[in-house]
Amino acid sequence: MGVLDHEIGTHYIRKFNESQQKLASNFYDKYKNTFNYKCKRTIELFKDEKELTHFLKNMTHEFIILPQFFSISKFQNHFSNYYIKIKPNPKLYSIYLNIKKNFLPKKYNFLHFRYEKDFTSYFNINYILSIDSLLNRLKYKDNDLKIYIACSDIKKISKTVYLCDDVYSYKNIIFKDDYFKKYNIHNLNFEEKAFVDFLIGVNSQEIYGHSKSSFSGMINMFKNTKNYYD
Repeated sequence: MGVLDHEIGTHYIRKFNESQQKLASNFYDKYKNTFNYKCKRTIELFKDEKELTHFLKNMTHEFIILPQFFSISKFQNHFSNYYIKIKPNPKLYSIYLNIKKNFLPKKYNFLHFRYEKDFTSYFNINYILSIDSLLNRLKYKDNDLKIYIACSDIKKISKTVYLCDDVYSYKNIIFKDDYFKKYNIHNLNFEEKAFVDFLIGVNSQEIYGHSKSSFSGMINMFKNTKNYYD
């Protein structure tokens, strides 16, 4: 069994077997073999983690989709049971390897910048530190390394309160937005793009993120750190 976590807390739990590729190419088979294909929230399906665990042990479906898994399960308690067993989708892993080989430096730091409205509204956050502020105040172990910025549409926040100057004027940051088509990222959905960033973050030298972000928390757990900027 593998577990895939993305930023908004959606977890995909599925059994891996030889029929995986065949199922993935057939919409009807995916629907038939997927529990909760219509994506009800996890808390609407199970009253607590114990009930979910019992279901998982006895489920007959090939796949299960659990949006907002964190609502009934604190992922910090299950790092060794689930998250280190994540198996990246072959397509996403191939994209990551291509980015690693042809785009990323051999060593780099990682900053998960969470400013999007779904995040700030959910946690009632009224103020977000700008990327400029974070670049000035964060102390990575090796501050000479470039910093990969993981966020949505970084070019759109260029010359705003989140990123004061033109994004291309920053010589110490890395972003992949200009290379979406080159690395076949343009056809990925939000969750798939997030998982590519997750792989980039896990393999960075050091990561900083937001303490309320499950994405930041997950990468920190993988790296055995507690680096948060808020």
